[in-house]
Amino acid sequence: MPTNITVEKVKEVIRLAEQAQNVPGGRADDPQRGGPGGTDGLSRPGTPPEPQPASDWQHAFERYLMDLPNPALAELIGLYHNDADAPDDGRSQPERVAFLTSRTDLVDRLNAALDRI
Repeated sequence: MPTNITVEKVKEVIRLAEQAQNVPGGRADDPQRGGPGGTDGLSRPGTPPEPQPASDWQHAFERYLMDLPNPALAELIGLYHNDADAPDDGRSQPERVAFLTSRTDLVDRLNAALDRI
C-alpha cells in the first residue's frame, strides 16, 4: 500500500495519462471547463488547478507529475513495476517524470495496481 501518494492521486495520474495519450496536443487550458477542454481527465475541477497548468494535455500531465514529491513518484514507479515497496532507485525527479511519461502502458499498469490494492 502506497504511503506517499493517495489512491485518488493515482487515479488523477491515470486520467491525465489517458488524456496525454489519447489527445496529447488537445487543449487542456480552457478556463470555462465546458469548452474544448471540457471536464475530460478530471475527477474534481480543482485538482489539478483550473485552468490546467499547461495548454495541452501532454504538458499538463508532465507538470502534474513534476508537482508531485519525489517519494510519490518513486511509489508510482513501484506501482508500475508491480512492487509498491520497491526500494528508492536514486533517480531524480525529472528522471522519474521522464520515465513515467514515456511508458505507453502506464494507464493499464496503474489500473492493475489499483485493483490489487
